Amino acid sequence: MLSLQDEIRKYFDRIFNAEIGGALTTDKLGEVILAVGKRCADQISGDKDVEVMLSPDDAKKLAESLIARFKEETGKGLKIKPVPSVDAGFMISFDGGESSYDFTDQGLQQLLSTYISTQLKKIIS
Repeated sequence: MLSLQDEIRKYFDRIFNAEIGGALTTDKLGEVILAVGKRCADQISGDKDVEVMLSPDDAKKLAESLIARFKEETGKGLKIKPVPSVDAGFMISFDGGESSYDFTDQGLQQLLSTYISTQLKKIIS
């Protein structure tokens, strides 16, 4: 029974890895970062700039337009940091980098995998 559960989990992990990375396009990332940032910046960041960590490629593509748009829509500063270990998605911090929320492909895959594993245990048990 355990090997069946492991095989199903691995199957879903492969699907999540492929689908999440493909869904996190540069344009969508910009919109999601703005939405999350606008919703949380006033409540969480105080006077600190919001920090976003992206893949170097996405950081280069989004930096200028996203910083200007964020400032225009929220009145807050936005720092974009390229992080080589991020393949897709982003991490965002509202406290000067002391903590962050992980919306990277790896972070989302782990979250979904944990949820699916719990549901599989209920179904198979």
